[in-house]
Order: sequence, then C-alpha cells, then structure tokens
Amino acid sequence: MISPEQLISADLERRRAMIEADEEALERLFSDELTWTHSSGKTESKTEMIAAILGRDVVYEALDVEEAQVRCSGDLCVHNGILQGSASRAGQTKLLRAKFLAVWRAIDDDLILIAWQSTNCSE
Repeated sequence: MISPEQLISADLERRRAMIEADEEALERLFSDELTWTHSSGKTESKTEMIAAILGRDVVYEALDVEEAQVRCSGDLCVHNGILQGSASRAGQTKLLRAKFLAVWRAIDDDLILIAWQSTNCSE
C-alpha cells in the first residue's frame, strides 16, 4: 500500500528531475505507458517528454505544488493540486499556474507516473 508521504516524495523527485534534466530519474519515474497532457491540450508519451526535456526544447525552471491532495487505493494513487512555476521554450519564459491530476502506480517499492493532465488556471 502506498502512503501519501511516499507519493509526495516521488513527485518532488519527479519535479527535481524535470528541472535538472536528470535522464536516469525520468526514465525510472515515468511509466513506459505515460500519457502527459499539457495545459495546451498537447499530449506526449514518455519518450517525447524525456526527449523534450533532455534536448532542452523546454527548460523547466521552477515547479512547485500547492493545495496537494493524495488518494490511494491498492497500487494506484491520484494526486491533484495546483502546479506553479516557470518554463522556457525557445528563450521565452512562461509562468505556469495550472490545476493538475496525476495518476501514480506502485510497482514493488517504486512509484511510477502513468498519467498527467493539467488545466491552465493563470489569471
């Protein structure tokens, strides 16, 4: 059974790995079946997300979570809240503020992200 604390820790590691372009951590934390839907509506796979991060097509500068809620059942957890931060693409920095819903799965003692969906809520 996954604890909310384990999930919060895994998500903190995911955000760190995205900012630092840590390929090893991203490979471990992202499911091979990952579906990542950005607030723009664009959907990417694990391979596409990691390639964009490592290729610095998108540079995540800060990723913080507020109002986090975690609900676990068996080997699945749903994590939602507000993501706030900044990212740059082609030299243009964009402030991020989005509501998110993430689904994580426990496999043995590891947690992997299987789905991400965000909705822009900046004003």
